[in-house]
Amino acid sequence: IAEEIQSKQTQGIALQSLGVAYSERGEYEEAWGYLRRSFAIAQEMDDYSGQAAAMSNMGIVLTHLKQYDEAQTCLEAAANMLHQLGEPYGEAMTLRGLASLHRELEQFEIAMDYCLQGLSLCNSFGLPMLDEFVQLRHELQQLGASR
Repeated sequence: IAEEIQSKQTQGIALQSLGVAYSERGEYEEAWGYLRRSFAIAQEMDDYSGQAAAMSNMGIVLTHLKQYDEAQTCLEAAANMLHQLGEPYGEAMTLRGLASLHRELEQFEIAMDYCLQGLSLCNSFGLPMLDEFVQLRHELQQLGASR
């Protein structure tokens, strides 16, 4: 439908949504394709926010695909972009992705650092994923991270 009305922005949003939906279903290869297309459209339109959102979601998918270096690159870039844009919700979600990536790599102290940054954002802005960060902090403490 978005292609029929020739709205690049609508196409990018639709592709992003499809990528997230496939990711949530565990279909990471399919998700990757949609997210890459969404990112390309955001780049073409100079949509910095769209690029950041796509990169964040791409990083999460790459973590599931065990492509850790690429995942870290995407997630770190997205976190920086979202911080610059003043988008605390997206930044917190991306920090959660970075914490999960480093938990997967058994780098518990680094994971804890990202978790605490996300927890701080949640507290400062009243973000709805506060409980998720509290749970993540507890899990990381159980795994041996300090703080």
